[in-house]
Amino acid sequence: MPSADTRDPETILSHVGPEFRRACEAQRDFLDWYGSRLEASFSESLHRYSEMIEAGEQWAASYRRVSAEFPTHIDRLHTLLRPIQHEVFGSGAPPSRHQHNKLRSLRRLGRRRNDSNAA
Repeated sequence: MPSADTRDPETILSHVGPEFRRACEAQRDFLDWYGSRLEASFSESLHRYSEMIEAGEQWAASYRRVSAEFPTHIDRLHTLLRPIQHEVFGSGAPPSRHQHNKLRSLRRLGRRRNDSNAA
């Protein structure tokens, strides 16, 4: 079980940029691959999806900690992250609706597969 994060907000803010960049790049790379794949196995899709999720775990934990324990720093955090999001995704906007729908379909497919395996 991972140890509790004891970093102060300034330490988190000094490290969150690279964490967020890794998460955004992993998401972008996954969505690029997923949008252009011709024939990939279910296993390959889940493997790549889990790599994307794993790349964002550290960033997500840092964000949760700042928002829950240091809410007065959240605007500063967003200010630090917006340029990174813009750099990685171009417009700074979240992935397109088409990409979002593909991710939702992949999640549904994974749930259906897990449900059928449990039966």
